[in-house]
Amino acid sequence: MIIKYPTALYKNTLPSGPSDSTSVTYTISNETPPRTGLSFPKIPIGSYGKKRQLPIVTKQDKRAVTGDLLFTISSARRQTSESAIQQYQTGQILDFNDIPLRSVEPMLVTDITETRHDTNRFDYEKLGISEDEIKLINNESSKTYETLVDELNNLRIIRADAEARIASNQKKVNEANRNLDALEIINNNNPTDPDVGLLIAKFQRTRDDAQVAVNAAIDDANTCGVRSSQVLDDLRKVMMVLT
Repeated sequence: MIIKYPTALYKNTLPSGPSDSTSVTYTISNETPPRTGLSFPKIPIGSYGKKRQLPIVTKQDKRAVTGDLLFTISSARRQTSESAIQQYQTGQILDFNDIPLRSVEPMLVTDITETRHDTNRFDYEKLGISEDEIKLINNESSKTYETLVDELNNLRIIRADAEARIASNQKKVNEANRNLDALEIINNNNPTDPDVGLLIAKFQRTRDDAQVAVNAAIDDANTCGVRSSQVLDDLRKVMMVLT
């Protein structure tokens, strides 16, 4: 049976007994169903193309119909894609006489922060706080908490991107230095070729630019590390009154 239309539309034309000359299979497979006698209102073109306005539901609205807040989790990941950059080659001899003074301070804030909100309950009645004032504390603490979480996640992203820039540009510095070591030997043994001197100057500019980028990325990483610790401390204080 070939079904092209809903079979219920054939209800008035299907054979009802053995004496009928047609069959159910032939009728449905080879004939179009009769027009229905029912009337259906047509959707106006203006309403058909109009998008439905979705209601705006804030987190405060959701919190009003839910139970006590137990815990929240925030996390962020770098926006710069990962790479398999190796700053040093296998078997490379490292010179530790010239130790760089700049370093990246450790990030004391992890990628994921989980905070609990059910470990403490204030007796606001004994503190002389009314119901309206309690609602004010809940609303404002929720807004402040969301602002701090957004800032902390943004700092995580900036920190991770800065670390990626440090690795990428340090790779350029190391590769430029290895080429300079070789070219300086070549230039000392063949000082008559001016192109070697031009290459040395070019590698020096590339190395210096990359070193500037490394230092700028280290500043960004260290600044984010300090600020993220401050924001996390503020976050822990606000979460004590967030219910």
